[in-house]
Amino acid sequence: MKVATSLLALVSCAVAVAAAAVDAPPTRTWQPVDCASFEIQTEGSSVACGFVSVPRRHADPAGPAIRLATVVIEAQGPERRNDPLFIAQGGPGGSSIEAFAQALISQPELRPARNRDLVIWDQRGTLRSQPALLCPEVTEAGLASADEANADPSDAVDPKELSSYVACGERLVREVGDISAFNTVENAHDVESLRVALGYDAINFYGVSYGTELGQFLMRQHPETLRAVVLDAVVPLEFNLITDVGMVKQRIGDKYFLGCANDPRCNAAFPDLRVRFRALQERLDRSPLEAEVADPNDPTRRVKVRLDGDGLAGVLYQALYIRQAAPLAPYIVDRADRGEYGLLTGFLLPLTLFDDENATGMYMTVVCAERGQSQPEAAARSEYPPRLAREELKGARTLLEVCKRWNVELLPREVLEPVRSDVPTLLLSGDFDPITPPAFAERVAQGLSRARTVSFAGGTHGQAFEGPCANQLIQRFLDDPAKVEVPRCAEAPAQRFTTPADLIVIPPLRDAVAIGVQGGLWSYLRHFLSIAIGLALLVTAIPIYAIGEVIANLRGRRDSIHPPGWKTRFSAAAPWLPLLALVLFCGALVALVLLLSHTASNNVLLTLLGAVPSSMRWVFVLPLLGVVAVLMMATAAVVMWSARQRSVAGRVYYLILLTGAGLVLFGFWRLGFLTAIAG
Repeated sequence: MKVATSLLALVSCAVAVAAAAVDAPPTRTWQPVDCASFEIQTEGSSVACGFVSVPRRHADPAGPAIRLATVVIEAQGPERRNDPLFIAQGGPGGSSIEAFAQALISQPELRPARNRDLVIWDQRGTLRSQPALLCPEVTEAGLASADEANADPSDAVDPKELSSYVACGERLVREVGDISAFNTVENAHDVESLRVALGYDAINFYGVSYGTELGQFLMRQHPETLRAVVLDAVVPLEFNLITDVGMVKQRIGDKYFLGCANDPRCNAAFPDLRVRFRALQERLDRSPLEAEVADPNDPTRRVKVRLDGDGLAGVLYQALYIRQAAPLAPYIVDRADRGEYGLLTGFLLPLTLFDDENATGMYMTVVCAERGQSQPEAAARSEYPPRLAREELKGARTLLEVCKRWNVELLPREVLEPVRSDVPTLLLSGDFDPITPPAFAERVAQGLSRARTVSFAGGTHGQAFEGPCANQLIQRFLDDPAKVEVPRCAEAPAQRFTTPADLIVIPPLRDAVAIGVQGGLWSYLRHFLSIAIGLALLVTAIPIYAIGEVIANLRGRRDSIHPPGWKTRFSAAAPWLPLLALVLFCGALVALVLLLSHTASNNVLLTLLGAVPSSMRWVFVLPLLGVVAVLMMATAAVVMWSARQRSVAGRVYYLILLTGAGLVLFGFWRLGFLTAIAG
């Protein structure tokens, strides 16, 4: 997703600023650019894009400058408020523009504030800002070692991973210079510089994940210009990204495994799921999964992957960040245990292996500045399972060695103390969040005198933008921060775990996704071509038969050609059979396309699993009725040729129609609509 920016020149009146924002001329700090340079389509919306220049070190305003890619989506309508909503992505290192801009432009209903300008910027060091602290060396090293599962099962530092980080760090120092300037303290000062450059008096702030940490720094450093703050998927400042992640990994594992065991439906469908998962990991350690994974942006580029038990756990953990994965997690584990890895190889692995847009360098400079002095042994707690303890210790040792090699300056320890503030704050959490559980929000709220926490029972990582519930809550909070009424939808229970009884699997779709989302789905969709050709042939029966037969019957010609009998009657009815098949096939096609699109829009992971809800089972009856119509057409063709009924040209034409119907059936069969099975 991507976001757009609108400039507001410095003026004394906020209303005048709003009117001039998009058309404002360049200034010393603002340089407008075509939104296409950020790969954003404005689609007729009032959007401005550009760069805001800020000091690399705010304590040295005359020193070197960096440029922040910025997008402003201007509010519309007479109820427009003058205080904008600044939107910050997480990571650290994630691109706010990539994540949010295009979706919020194209789909206004997803905006958490409709009556305020939305300001989205790529934080210093991230994708579209300059410089961007990207690490292609790390990505390439990950691709190169993807087929080396179980290369080093110990808890020692990974030498290849460390080498790639060192190479990236050395290059960044040469190209950027002071990489220690890319930290959260300077990042928070950037927000204030953006406010000044864009001409706003006061702002509202929304941050998700690491964006909540940035928001807390902002509340401490620049509280005077903050009207209200929304923290979504809250990270306490004392949370250590190097040594504490194992704790939340264990928590989310228990959340799913125990949750399924305590749910009668889920436990009946997936008994002993935790035991089976650990056994699967051990099998993969002994015999790793071997597969080819396609680059989502270039399906012709493929890499070989050998996935062991730790790799499986890592991929599944990343999947839990996806909102739609929560009810499907036990089903995904069960399918993997049964040898079906299509979702992993076709979708989840490519997301992690080919991620070249996250600013890994920015991630490291932030983490090292805050936690570079950590003791790695703290990552392996005694209560962890041995596998988790080993992996966390190995990861901590590697990251801390990177911090040592990069020589990033530590921030003063006091900046990591809990924030005390009276700025109105709304803290949002999801009970199925894999890294920032609701307890984190409660901890942060203890220091905020005007805080309100809201936990979504079925929520994962980040509540805003995905639907109306959280967005309406944010909108009402921004309109009146002193009055927060929690909507009933926020209190709705979590969606039940999906079981095979809830699904119908379409095997060809499942197999296509295993090849790769882009290439595989394109290959799958090509089968619609034979349906289109077949329907085009059947459509010709409308002018030739529907009209011609009516005229012939009105003239009484059909009854006079042959003596009465079942063959004559069958021959007379034969022209209507292609029309019946046409109606049935068109209805089936429309219903199935709507089913697939509805499934993809509501839970794209279902589509990537090659499945649709079983409640729509009736849709698959329509193509089966079409099969009956085709069989009747075939019988009619045999009757006409054996009894020499109708002219030779008429019989040949009927065979052409039968061929068209056969093409439609062939297409439905290749798409799996005739072979769908219970989930």
